[in-house]
Amino acid sequence: MDGMLIFADWVNLALLATIAKVVIGIGLVIFVHELGHFLAAKAVGVKCERFYVGFDLPRWSLFGIPMPSRIARFQWGETEYGIGIIPLGGYVKMLGQDDNPTRAEQEAQRTRVETVGPDGTVQLALDPRSYPAKSVPARMLIISAGILMNLVFAVLFAAWAYRLGIWYLPSEIGNTLPGDPGWVAGWQPGDTILQVGKEGRPNPHLRFDKDLRYQVFLRGISSNGREPIDVLVRHRDGHEKWYSIVPRMRGERGRLATLGISSTHATTLARSRPTLDYLAAGRATPPLEPGDRIVGVDGQMFSEKSANSRGELPAYELLQYLATHRDREVELLVERSTTNGVERLPVRLPPQPMRGVGLQMTLGAVAAVQADSPAARAGLQPGDLVRSINGQPVGDPMTLAERFENLSAPVRLRVLRPKNSDGEVSSSPDASESHSSDEIDLVIRPDTSKVTIPIYTEGGRVAVNQWGVAFEVLPTVSSVTDPKAIEAGLDVGSRVQAVRPVAASPEAHQRALEWLAAEYDTQITLSDELNWVYVHGMIQQLPPDIHLQVTAENSNGKLVTVVLPVRDLPGVYAVDRGLVLKAFERLHRAGSWWEAAQLGWRETWERLGEVAAVLRLLVQGRLAMDNLAGPVRIAAFAGQEAAKGWPALLMFLTLLSANLALLNALPIPVLDGGHMMFLVAEAVLRRPVPEKWQGILSLLGFACLLALLVYVSTNDVRWLFRWF
Repeated sequence: MDGMLIFADWVNLALLATIAKVVIGIGLVIFVHELGHFLAAKAVGVKCERFYVGFDLPRWSLFGIPMPSRIARFQWGETEYGIGIIPLGGYVKMLGQDDNPTRAEQEAQRTRVETVGPDGTVQLALDPRSYPAKSVPARMLIISAGILMNLVFAVLFAAWAYRLGIWYLPSEIGNTLPGDPGWVAGWQPGDTILQVGKEGRPNPHLRFDKDLRYQVFLRGISSNGREPIDVLVRHRDGHEKWYSIVPRMRGERGRLATLGISSTHATTLARSRPTLDYLAAGRATPPLEPGDRIVGVDGQMFSEKSANSRGELPAYELLQYLATHRDREVELLVERSTTNGVERLPVRLPPQPMRGVGLQMTLGAVAAVQADSPAARAGLQPGDLVRSINGQPVGDPMTLAERFENLSAPVRLRVLRPKNSDGEVSSSPDASESHSSDEIDLVIRPDTSKVTIPIYTEGGRVAVNQWGVAFEVLPTVSSVTDPKAIEAGLDVGSRVQAVRPVAASPEAHQRALEWLAAEYDTQITLSDELNWVYVHGMIQQLPPDIHLQVTAENSNGKLVTVVLPVRDLPGVYAVDRGLVLKAFERLHRAGSWWEAAQLGWRETWERLGEVAAVLRLLVQGRLAMDNLAGPVRIAAFAGQEAAKGWPALLMFLTLLSANLALLNALPIPVLDGGHMMFLVAEAVLRRPVPEKWQGILSLLGFACLLALLVYVSTNDVRWLFRWF
């Protein structure tokens, strides 16, 4: 019990430390922005009355109880310094300048001082220390100083992070999604992407999540996925090659551009939950433990030439071995840290039966054929419908890869090639949509050096990599073996519309929540993205006593709903045995402060370019506003990075500083760019913009920013609801 209390105290302290890092980091970004304004104003002789991080409120009360308007304040010289209670920015209040247009007249009166003219008369003039009394160039310096300060500190944050050393997800391919662009191009696990677009130069430290994915997304969305993207790949044998790849548009409304590749995992087990205990890994002997490092299997040691500086190995050799030996027990060679040092021990890992619900779906059309593959050489084309294999029915598409995994003999396919009314090949996955078709025989000679590692992702397909072909899977039932399904009216030809995992008991429900969180207990309406391949992958991960509720329209047009138990399929095995592998990372550390400064400048420039690209896409209407994050998500992302350590948080602050600099430069009244716009107009017209127009435009700008804040906050609320 005492140990549990100590652990709980440690968790609370760790959480508090992370929150403190986030508060300090975001506060620092705001502080340096306002410090730029403050120092520039002081340099040209402007009186600064207030310097606040966060916004304070006028005195107010709730149900008669006085409420705080600020967190802290103190007076030093002529300036009041403070921390406001609303953490959405900050401000420097200068004499004669106020962003609130309703106080413009009052502020104008405060800047007037009495002076005695040559003739002895008393006149009103601008206070020489007021903001309006300064020249246009001086005021431009004050307004631009905050933006410049953010840019300088963005470089400093990134340089500091690179000098400390950054652990990052490298752009090394862990796997390719069947039928997606990377798979079609023939990229293999262990290949590395060095560059996206031919501008610039190759970057061996290209980050999978923060560089590669974002660059592909921006380039793909700019052309709605119609134009190819140039990608430089270094293959495992060392040779480099440029590819021209058209991304696949996925996600809701097809607004996500992707190359269809996944990042690499390490052979090291996760430290929080190393296995899914209810799958085969939970039955390993001796039991696997957090942080175990798998260095070999069945007497074969994995290559160490791709190890990172921690000595961790990428997992593609392990996963390929498990894929080709999925029906056998294997012996893992595990390195384990103990009080006596690192010891090696053998661990026996049993096979994991594939699971199903007594329904077999229909193999759809060929979705894609891999470049220079056996299928391509045999003449197989996208849109073809495979009717038989070696004279036998196709069978369950979800077991296709395993059934033909190690067959080196030629494979005979009977193929239906649909045509449309013009006699051209149709790419429809449903032969009923075609007007005519040709039935042809093809012979494929498999490439047994290739390995199929199934990926059950959204919009997934099934592949046989030994052939180089990927298939769609239709939600149309081709076989029913579960008696409950037959009794309920599910028959051949039924079309599944929705599924929902349901618990057989409150205890099973609680276990599922612990393992899979609340997302397991949601209904999935089948679509092109959430298809049967995705559902099949979900079935493989379900804990014991979780059944699948299936809703389908049967061949008679009747809507049927039935709860089906999840069972092991006889004689068929899954590649995933329940090992929970940590992400594979590499360390990028600058060798000197000069190198760190160069990397910091590059990082800042790239982040500015990405922010500018997002703004351009928003203005053009090509990027949905739903992608914008508000204060809650920004704080959450900062917390995620802070939990990884100071270097990761510093890189996030670089991004935040670049964002703040560029957004403040926009010509929107009440922002720095809006003030600059008024100053440019004053320089051209040789007189200030009338206060009336400044007030109206400032109110409009404030209203737009307030509306944007409300909108992104609703995005945050929707994002939060995904986790509850």
